[in-house]
Formats: sequence, structure tokens, C-alpha cells
Amino acid sequence: LSTYFPVIAVVSILGLVVAALGARLLFRERFATAVSTAVSASYMNANFVGIPLATYVLGDAALSTPVMLFQLLVVSPIVLAIFDFAQSGKVTVSTVLLQPLRNPIIVASVAGAIVGISGVTVPFVIGEPLRLLGAAAVPLALLLLGMTFHGDGVLATGNRGPVVWATLVKLFIMPVAGWWLATFVFQLSAETVWIVVLLLLLPTGFNAQNYAMRYGLSDRTARDTIALTTLLAFPMMLIAAALLTPN
Repeated sequence: LSTYFPVIAVVSILGLVVAALGARLLFRERFATAVSTAVSASYMNANFVGIPLATYVLGDAALSTPVMLFQLLVVSPIVLAIFDFAQSGKVTVSTVLLQPLRNPIIVASVAGAIVGISGVTVPFVIGEPLRLLGAAAVPLALLLLGMTFHGDGVLATGNRGPVVWATLVKLFIMPVAGWWLATFVFQLSAETVWIVVLLLLLPTGFNAQNYAMRYGLSDRTARDTIALTTLLAFPMMLIAAALLTPN
């Protein structure tokens, strides 16, 4: 955690800023819409894709967990505060601090982490329904994503520019920036550099679309970016593996 995570955190924030500036300057998007596009470009699917990938490729599911918590506890409150400000024209310290408590995804993640760390045994009558809901999370997320494609397909809504830009940031600019920082600035080992690049190549997470839909922003941009990055992420991982691993 002390070696690879700072690189992931720095690149995540830089990716968010660069993607927002690009969306604003290249495509003249409104401020809030540009930030939404930036979330699509930088928010990693550290849960549904990251944990299985870390388990079977890197051999440790815990490698993806700090990324997921960083996004939920740091990135998400900042982004949601920006969206609130764009809607209401004001934002307070209390709004920013209380924002995580109004997000069921964040509350559930923190609660799960507390239970896991403390070793508390959850009663069956409570734990079993929660387990069933958790097991349904991935199928329901995929179902929701598929439903949004009804009537049109990927890149069929006139938002090709922002989607291609977000995909470029997600699958090229961020991994290359992570490789450069990990290699030349943080001077990490080759194995740790590979971990950094692989995690940064994770496709866009579903929360990008959830946030866009919640605030009435570019949800189709988020949707198409999720689909495109999911399609292209694994070929990019194979290319990265060929370049970064000796065998």
C-alpha cells in the first residue's frame, strides 16, 4: 500500500483534472458536464472488475481495495460536492463532510470494512438478506447498463468526441502517466510498476453513470465510456503485460 497507492491516487486526481479541462476546452462542455465526463475518464471499476483481476492476475484481492475506498471516500465526495454546487450555486463545508453519509454505496462500503476489520459476527437474520443483495449487485448493474442502450447503441448519440476523449484518458494517458511516475519519480520495482499500470487500466466504473444520471448530466457519455473501456481494457492489459513483464 505504501508503495503503489500514492501513484494511483496522484494519477487519479490528475486524470480527473486533465479530462475535465479537455472536455471543457475541446468540446465546450458546461462545467458540470465536463466534470461528469472527467469522472467517466478517471473512475476505475475497482470493485466488480478490480477485485477479481487482482485476485487471479496479481494474486491478492486486497490490492484493489484501497483504490475502491479512495474513490468512494475521497474522489466521490469532491465530485458530488461539485455537482451540488453546479445545481444550487453554493456549497458548504458541512455539505462536503456529510456527502458520504448520503451515498448508500459509501455507507455500505464503510460498514462492510468496519465489520470485516472488527471481526464482529452479523446475525444470520441480518447478514443473509444483505448477502443476497450483494450477490445481485453485479447482475443488476449489468442489467441497468444494458437497459440504457435501448433505442441506440454505443457512440450513436452524437457524443463521440467526449467518449473517445474519456476513453483515451482512461486507457492511455493515465496508465502511461502512472508508469512514468512509478518508474522515474517513485522508482518502484518492476513488479510494483506492473501493479500500478494494471490497476490504472481498469475500465470505467458504474458509479460514473450513476452520478451522471442522478444529477441529469451526460449519462450517455458515461454509459458509452463504460462500454468502450470495458471492451478495450483487456486488450490494453495484454499489451501492457507484453511490454512490462519479462516472461
